[in-house]
Amino acid sequence: MRDIAAIRFFLGSLEDDSSDDDENESEEEDQKTLKQVVVAYKAAKKTRKKKEKFMKAKKLLNTDRKSKKENAGKFCNLLAIRYIYDPQTFAERLFGLLESRKNEKFETRLLCMALCARMIGIHKLQILSFYSYMHRFLQPKQREITRILLYVAQACHELVPPDIVEQLVYVIAQNFVCDRNTPEAMTVGLNTIREIFATCPFGATEDLLRDLTDYKRFKNKNVSMAARAIITLFRAINPKLLHRKDRGRPTETLKDLKIIEFGAEHPEKFVEGAECLPMEVDVLNASLMQNDESDDIDFDFDAEFVEKNSLDLDGSVDSFNNHLAICTDNEKSPNNAIYEMNDQKTTFFETKEKARQICEARILTQDDFCKISAFRLKQQVRCDEKRRNNDIKLEELGETIAKYFER
Repeated sequence: MRDIAAIRFFLGSLEDDSSDDDENESEEEDQKTLKQVVVAYKAAKKTRKKKEKFMKAKKLLNTDRKSKKENAGKFCNLLAIRYIYDPQTFAERLFGLLESRKNEKFETRLLCMALCARMIGIHKLQILSFYSYMHRFLQPKQREITRILLYVAQACHELVPPDIVEQLVYVIAQNFVCDRNTPEAMTVGLNTIREIFATCPFGATEDLLRDLTDYKRFKNKNVSMAARAIITLFRAINPKLLHRKDRGRPTETLKDLKIIEFGAEHPEKFVEGAECLPMEVDVLNASLMQNDESDDIDFDFDAEFVEKNSLDLDGSVDSFNNHLAICTDNEKSPNNAIYEMNDQKTTFFETKEKARQICEARILTQDDFCKISAFRLKQQVRCDEKRRNNDIKLEELGETIAKYFER
């Protein structure tokens, strides 16, 4: 009993268990009230107002029940788990107790699984035998299967080897994601696989992903939506693993995408999207320009006098400049096509350098982060425009000229 109380303390479920009777009573009361609402609606005269009230009351009661169930599973004493001394040995001992005590009640074994999974996920521990131990419970007819799948997803982190993640996903796909199972079991399996791949994307293979994404045309809507969620996840992480039709249009964020590899760290030197913010120099120049506007009013009269006297000269100079511009447009050199092709590369490096300078020169506020998030959302939506035939011909001409000069 002491072990169970300690596990409940770390999981944060002491309050839930002490108030089990109160929750059961409240659920019965909710059921009674729902029955009363249904009976009252059936007995009363059917009007539009009464129908709207009935639908609102029914929706509120259902949402309250769902929120109670969700909050009971998500609550966890994170501070107590984070402050555990030597979490690796603690989790190994706990897993040893879980394996050795085979005559324990199923509820106590579930509590041990939950604590062990959360310890592994929060501290990123290496207890590889835990994943193979969980294979035996991954069956659609298993008691509390949704909780077990949640613990499996919580135990996965980016330092788990790819072969172990691949075996785990293969077991879930074989037992859940198949036509002989119910649509509910298939959706639960697909959602669990998506949660595992969100933290461990390197465990995915091309063949497995194509088998999973084929369910996007399944007759049940929930199954097809779960398969499409996997497609949208890998569009943002690693679109090369998807089928060519499922990759979608290339956006600006996909151009800068770095594929995540196992064990590799990618520390960022700056906040992505910070190039949308103005530099401190630009802000100072804007403030100086506002101050100088008041001084420029005094010189308007003198400027008008100078402009009137120089009208004749300006007309001749403008005509000469226009003539030069027309000549240069008609007589463009072939090297300009090469320079235009290289403009995109220079602008890419310039934007990255500007973002780095902004992050080094100033402290970003909450408003700045809101602007950056809005800018990045625009980049995700913005696709490459369809090119005209003239643009394609210009690119081909530029490539041929570049090859000619290389010779």
